[in-house]
Amino acid sequence: MNALGRAAMNAPAMARSFAAAAKNQKYYILMYDYVEGILEKRAPFRAGHLGLAKELHAKGTMFMIGAYANPPDGATFIFKGDSPAVCDEWLKRDPYLANKLVTNYRIREWCVVPLE
Repeated sequence: MNALGRAAMNAPAMARSFAAAAKNQKYYILMYDYVEGILEKRAPFRAGHLGLAKELHAKGTMFMIGAYANPPDGATFIFKGDSPAVCDEWLKRDPYLANKLVTNYRIREWCVVPLE
């Protein structure tokens, strides 16, 4: 069986695991608005940005990230923690923010609703 087939077979178990964890876990969404021309301007800082994301994911505080497409004018980052302060390390160290590629950001608590 190929990797896609294995992933499809594991999807229900993964969903149940996420739903169980979501009942006891707080999540926070950090939303970025990017400068015009982000795709070109981010190049010198992208490796550091993604490296930091991987570091925080390994620590268990960053859950998921993704940039918006069409237009590429922002991104969302999902953190796991007890308070919005879980986003602080990211905000202090993100090269995009430090190099003024972010025009605005906001943090919201995200109430996850388990569907199982």
